[in-house]
Amino acid sequence: MRKIISIVCFITVHSLVGQVGIGTTSPNASAILDMDVTSITPKKGFLLPRVSLLDRNDNSTIASPATGLLVYSKTTSGIGNDLIKENSMVVWKNNFWESISNLPEIKMLKVPILYVLTSKDQQNFSPAELGAVNSGSPVVISWVAGDVFIDNPDDMQLTGNQVRFLTDSYYQISGAVNFKPMVSTTGNSTKVIIALQSSTDGITWSNLFSNATPVEKNAADKTQSIAFEKFIHHFLANELLRFVIYKPNTANPFAANSGIIVNVPGSDITKTFRIVRIQQ
Repeated sequence: MRKIISIVCFITVHSLVGQVGIGTTSPNASAILDMDVTSITPKKGFLLPRVSLLDRNDNSTIASPATGLLVYSKTTSGIGNDLIKENSMVVWKNNFWESISNLPEIKMLKVPILYVLTSKDQQNFSPAELGAVNSGSPVVISWVAGDVFIDNPDDMQLTGNQVRFLTDSYYQISGAVNFKPMVSTTGNSTKVIIALQSSTDGITWSNLFSNATPVEKNAADKTQSIAFEKFIHHFLANELLRFVIYKPNTANPFAANSGIIVNVPGSDITKTFRIVRIQQ
């Protein structure tokens, strides 16, 4: 009879504190169940606790979660980079819940979510654009609806000469422009800058990335292919992106017939940009 009473008391104490330790007498304070199977043969598994987390940064639904704590997310919650999907296993690591991918998710991640702008249209600088670029102001690279080579209507849309991001996520951008820098004095060198600019209101723009290309005197007045490496940036929903050309004030000025010009008009690609959504 004494043995039975002792067992009942032992279970009652653990129920009061809301924790169970198997193979350990000191379960972690953040865990409802702490199992150490080192001394157990055969080894056993466990059914994960199922919770509805608020987002990836949620440290209140489960107070002060321990690194390595594993739960099963019942619902989709959060937005953007803080999103947690329903019916997924997540582990607490580096102060956020990190998803443990399954095979379908891995397969989905391997498929790039592309948006590609490609054009054969030339953009010979107008007198106004020429004056702007020679004074250090940017000239916006122009696009038309037909330049959307690969569309991604769920995440991006072309609005005039700007790309509007519809999904809060990380994006990888790369591209190239064929630019012809005519100079006012034969034999002069110059410099051209291709930049990516972002805006939240379409009025105030800031540089995200730029590529400055020096044009030596023997290369001036000839079409230059200017490319930039892959660039990754986090864009908010409804944030805008545009591509611009400008020239440092210290570089020799451009002359008439400068612009996005190719050797074989109508056949050669004049400009192309590739945007990949890399956050699922």
